[in-house]
Amino acid sequence: MFDLQKIFNSILYLCFAVATGSMLILSVLAGRRTAIICALFIAATVFFVKKLNTTSEGFISKKERYTHLFKVFMIIAILLGFTVKLVYSSLIEDSAIADALLCFNAAQQAANGDFSWISLDYFQRWAYQIPFVLYETAVLKIFGNYKALYIMGAVFSILTCMLFYAVSKKMVKNENAALAVTALFTWMPNALFQIDTMYNQLIGGLFLMLSIYFFSFIFTESFDEKINPKQLLFCLLTGIFSGISNLFRAEAIVEILAVACYLIFVTVTQSDKKTLLKYIIKSVVFFAVFFIGYKVVTGGTDWIITASGIHPYGIKNRCPYWFIVCGLTPESYGAYSEKYIGIVYTLDSEAQKKMFSDIMHEIFADRSFFDILIFFAKKLSIMWGTPEEPHCMISDSALWHRISYVMVLANHYIYMLFSILAIVGIKMKKFRNSSSFLTIYFMGYFCIYLIKEIAPRYRYSTLFILALLSVYGIQAVFDYKNGRLPCNCKIKNKLKNHLKGKSQIDRSRRTK
Repeated sequence: MFDLQKIFNSILYLCFAVATGSMLILSVLAGRRTAIICALFIAATVFFVKKLNTTSEGFISKKERYTHLFKVFMIIAILLGFTVKLVYSSLIEDSAIADALLCFNAAQQAANGDFSWISLDYFQRWAYQIPFVLYETAVLKIFGNYKALYIMGAVFSILTCMLFYAVSKKMVKNENAALAVTALFTWMPNALFQIDTMYNQLIGGLFLMLSIYFFSFIFTESFDEKINPKQLLFCLLTGIFSGISNLFRAEAIVEILAVACYLIFVTVTQSDKKTLLKYIIKSVVFFAVFFIGYKVVTGGTDWIITASGIHPYGIKNRCPYWFIVCGLTPESYGAYSEKYIGIVYTLDSEAQKKMFSDIMHEIFADRSFFDILIFFAKKLSIMWGTPEEPHCMISDSALWHRISYVMVLANHYIYMLFSILAIVGIKMKKFRNSSSFLTIYFMGYFCIYLIKEIAPRYRYSTLFILALLSVYGIQAVFDYKNGRLPCNCKIKNKLKNHLKGKSQIDRSRRTK
């Protein structure tokens, strides 16, 4: 009899390992010197962790003193990270770019009672940006200064880190491991790079993390228990916050698919003939409540925007094919390109479909299978391998340029470290409900950017998931240091024998 859970877990892990492994390889190829330096840092980190076990007790495993010191050090590091975010946001001058600049200008007009920006072609096509403009308008009206938008971005980033700690602690139930991964996440310059662009990733990311936090009450618990009102409430709140996140950053489709696939995954792998019906009913109820919460927010907001007369098309995306066209444009390897921009000037849905079909035929008709593989390899390299850089320059001094370079290095180092920790952690700890859900979620982001327009800054939401998965790697390191590797880990006996042999050699040397 086949063990379905083992088979599905193996397939899911293999997909995840291929995805993250390719990200690491592409980081080295695309980032060149930056990635190589980061790889050396990772090697040094591994060497340092290994050396910590040279004493009989080890650094981390000295329960009383070192555990307390480690916890204090991590909390201080996190608080310092929060301070850096606030200070950095207060130093930024007006640096909004591209779409963010257009939304900011619209918010300034709206704050002065001028809503003529609604008639701009941009908002006629992509009305889903209106909630973000209204949010910026509210901040400008309350604080009267555009700098408040940067500071609010820092506050959203700090709140996201707090939620990140809450979710990671729930996943591994180990405060030190949760603090360690939160400290790494807090100090990752990626959030700073989002602050200085004034894009919508930060506020969308906060509500995304809130939705994951409430769903963690589902995916970290046993699925065998009966449905209770608390679980339904958590599913509803997951949907509500996923909907709010989608108002600012239209990526909720990934979470909707992840929740659906996870519920199917659990039903297929964990139920038997006796419990199959119970699992199906529970999965359907959970998804229905989740989706209702999501639609109440998105549908309700769309109705309010339309009924109030702000915009006749609510918050709809009237050019849904544009991002796919950009994502599949060969000349730019999926990055932004204006080669086929004519499609955005056609708002009739049927005409858009026809134009989209013609563009896809033009792109792929004369390309060989090898050409298509090269295209996607290059696209993956730009999306997952290219180091992300700050968009604003607080100063033009040589010192600031050096600081910026160090930030790029630190960001790429933590990014690569998260990838390695996630692969190792899942492999050593095996699959649980939480790792299954987050792996499915991560693969959703990875797959969607195969066809969608790409840019390194779009990795922000994906890094949440990757960083949460890396907490298993941190926990595995802690278990290794304390001699508590999981029983089903294949390398446990080898490590035990290695450490036992090493201690015997040390004792023999001391007796001599």
